[in-house]
Amino acid sequence: MSTKATLKTIVTLCAVIATIIISVFLISAIVGISSIKVASADPESAGLLTVSILSPANDSSFVSLLVNDSFPDVNFHLIYETNEVPSWVGYSVDGSSNVTVSTNDTIVEVTPQLDSYSLTLYANDTLGNWASPQTVHFSIARTLGTAPPSNPTPTPTLTPSSSPLHTPPENPNSHVSAAPSPSPASSAYTVNSPSQTDTSITLNWNGIGVSNLGQLSYYNLTYGASANGTYTTVGPIYGYKNTSYVVTGLNPNTTYYFTIQYVFGHISSNGYQYQTATSNTLEAKTTPITNYSDWIPYAIIGIILVAVGASAVYLKKRKIEL
Repeated sequence: MSTKATLKTIVTLCAVIATIIISVFLISAIVGISSIKVASADPESAGLLTVSILSPANDSSFVSLLVNDSFPDVNFHLIYETNEVPSWVGYSVDGSSNVTVSTNDTIVEVTPQLDSYSLTLYANDTLGNWASPQTVHFSIARTLGTAPPSNPTPTPTLTPSSSPLHTPPENPNSHVSAAPSPSPASSAYTVNSPSQTDTSITLNWNGIGVSNLGQLSYYNLTYGASANGTYTTVGPIYGYKNTSYVVTGLNPNTTYYFTIQYVFGHISSNGYQYQTATSNTLEAKTTPITNYSDWIPYAIIGIILVAVGASAVYLKKRKIEL
């Protein structure tokens, strides 16, 4: 076989390989374009962190009574919700320095020097993306006489939402005492999974507002890929009606184990105490990969390797024949 014929064969094989590679990339581009979603104007729908203030309500009024020739500070509860677990949360009163919030339902203390104030809440996620700041306005009346039976801003009753309520994690174990046999029955503390995907598992659990352990303070969700291994904790999750959560970022075709810890609070002679009850351990498995576009890069590599290998074998065979 002449050198010219050999070069022609090599050029032909290279052209075939190039055609295969270009075809695969074109298919990949078509699949990628068809999967593009139009960005939503709604930050929550777009997967961005959102934060809202539940208490105090906007335009709330507070009273400070004169005591020993001075007006004492006014304290009120700051309660908020986010659509995902934030990395940092803080607030500022009238543009003063930010105060970091370590737990939800924190106490804000304001010295009554003015009649009206504003409180702005800030939050960011683990990637440093900031939620849109939320601001409420409130007033403080400095009064000389007995306070009237005013209607202070009530602590809101949290209602169910499409996204669970999250706050920066805290460690309740330092003030959680061992729980006696819970009432209602232990079987009432249950968690189940109505649906799964290749990277997420949806959880539902029974909401229990009050038991003999006290009034529900919050839930903690723990999960891991081993029944006795390392667990990840999500919480506190406030609001006894917030009984649904979607765990994302999981591995395909993998079994995970989930439990829900119910944390109840009650007043005792030693102050406010916490006791816990724990749900059953749920075993749930993610589905195999269903988004086949994820496999396109691996398919491209595989096709290239096969093409290169076939070319090498073909050229070797032609050389032997010569």
